[in-house]
Amino acid sequence: MVAALPLLRKRIAPVFDEAGEILVVRVMEGRAQEQTIRKLPSHLLPEKIDSLTDLGVTVLICGAISCAAEAMVAARGIQVCPFIAGSVDEVLQAWLAGRPLTQDFTMPGCGRHRRRGRRR
Repeated sequence: MVAALPLLRKRIAPVFDEAGEILVVRVMEGRAQEQTIRKLPSHLLPEKIDSLTDLGVTVLICGAISCAAEAMVAARGIQVCPFIAGSVDEVLQAWLAGRPLTQDFTMPGCGRHRRRGRRR
């Protein structure tokens, strides 16, 4: 399995569509065997997604992602784990341990239970 995590310094990039580099992690038997940082070729989505495919990525753990990008990634058979925020190291360790990322790493304002009803 190969995971990709878009980077902004040492954190998950807030928007996949704008990310300039990714951490590529090759995983075997639940352990990271190899980690490399790769530049993404451009801000053109098809080229970014081609890069994921060329690297053999099977899981994309990212922050926000446009509907168009998510559809293109999913069409390549890559599982998308969107709206994740935090330190790349912490997110990666939680994911490798099998913890649900949405529990501790959901981006602020994404996926939280919101009070519904009329304004007063």
